Amino acid sequence: MKPIIRLLGAASLCLTLAGPAFADDASDRVFDTGQLDNVKTGTTLAFTHIRETHDANLLPAVERDIDVAVGEKPEGKEAREVIVSFMEGEREVTLSPFTDDGGNPMLVFFLESVAKAVAKSTGGSPFYIKNRIIEAFQRGTEISPVDLVRDGAPLKVSRIVYSPFAEEKLKDRLKNFADMKIVFLLSEAVPGGIVEMRAVDGTDDETGFRESIVLDGVAETGE
Repeated sequence: MKPIIRLLGAASLCLTLAGPAFADDASDRVFDTGQLDNVKTGTTLAFTHIRETHDANLLPAVERDIDVAVGEKPEGKEAREVIVSFMEGEREVTLSPFTDDGGNPMLVFFLESVAKAVAKSTGGSPFYIKNRIIEAFQRGTEISPVDLVRDGAPLKVSRIVYSPFAEEKLKDRLKNFADMKIVFLLSEAVPGGIVEMRAVDGTDDETGFRESIVLDGVAETGE
């Protein structure tokens, strides 16, 4: 395994998101630092990351499995170690170290991936895109209760939707991303708190941009 200390430049985004006081319960729920509290030590959360894109030459499509392994507390530390890993071609990539007191690391992974995808597709600045996303969280939104069926059983989910570019004056520069929505499906009943995260642009057909990360399953050490 080849460790990578910085996750796609996510360190700066994570620090920025942690700083402001959020406007409402929705953003507090999304950025809950206790999301991994209900995950047992030695547990691996399995996610699927998929990106569908209108122009594979400009922005590559993605389909991969991502593991989030919650380990022991290192000696002298108060938080458990969390390691994110996935395959990139023939190479296994390990993103480390994270700790369980910072929430589910897949949240920052997802937001960083979406911000970079939008910037690359539109030719805009990644910092500008990140700032618009952060401002959407600061503006706040509503939480909608949703009933799902997962693994054959009913599951109550909180659905939270943000429109990061809704107040953007120069929407024409964002092309089909001007009406993009970022959707979170969260539930305290699932380990790690995240059922699904997805970003969808304003295109109604299959030629548009779709990116999602979905919780597929949970495995404990020895299973």
